[in-house]
Amino acid sequence: MKPYKNLYIYEIKGKVLHPKKIFQEDFLGCWCEGDFSYLFFAKNRKEEVKEFLHQHPFLSCRSETVIDYKDWETGKELKPFKVGRFYVSPVWEEIEEADHEIPIKVDPRLAFGSGNHATTKKCLEALCLIYKEARPRRVLDIGCGTGILSIASAKLGAETILAVDYSSLAVETTRKNCLINEVEDKVKIVEGEALDYLSWKADLLIANIYHSVIKELVEGTHFKGKKWYLISGLLGTESHKITKRLQDLSINIIQVLNENLWFTILGKGESH
Repeated sequence: MKPYKNLYIYEIKGKVLHPKKIFQEDFLGCWCEGDFSYLFFAKNRKEEVKEFLHQHPFLSCRSETVIDYKDWETGKELKPFKVGRFYVSPVWEEIEEADHEIPIKVDPRLAFGSGNHATTKKCLEALCLIYKEARPRRVLDIGCGTGILSIASAKLGAETILAVDYSSLAVETTRKNCLINEVEDKVKIVEGEALDYLSWKADLLIANIYHSVIKELVEGTHFKGKKWYLISGLLGTESHKITKRLQDLSINIIQVLNENLWFTILGKGESH
């Protein structure tokens, strides 16, 4: 069954510290973005949030939103689907898995990456292309979301994956999904900034993330030196600029995949 019917979201101006200790009943998590904190609940907790803000006058509520859980990421109900060699399914769906399909069970909870977004699908497709030609042993997954690309890499043959996300919600969700898919021994999950882990020695760098972060990554000192690059989360003009930058770094563009105006770049390091 689906984890929640509705999401009750309270947008707080300011940083809410240690929210798990403050809110317990029906509290789902806190997403921090810039100067704002977003509190998620499975039920209406308006009075509880109001009382908390009264005790912390340096914080204020900017908005309250109630949405159907199925609209959280894609605007449509999550259903199993096939892409490449993968059969991706939400945990509450019963599926019959064919022998030639690699199953991935996902509990998206409140992190992005159910698999339905065009960028995730194209990354899964590109991973199949990479592992058909080679077997990258060490994978760095920046902006791991629900962990779906880390899990896919592990199931294709990667031995060690470092999954990084700045969101504690994403880290918790990735950890849970790795356990569900029994790849927790291969995936190390850390909460932190993308640039702080760029120096990690990886055969394959995956970055399915915001354009602004990708811009910082490709200018980073330690960006070069990987065997494979899988860059996604880009719209048209963004894709052209990043492709040009990769070529300037002598990274060979193997393929550019796109769906619904979202672009995914598959590249290979010059010495490989």
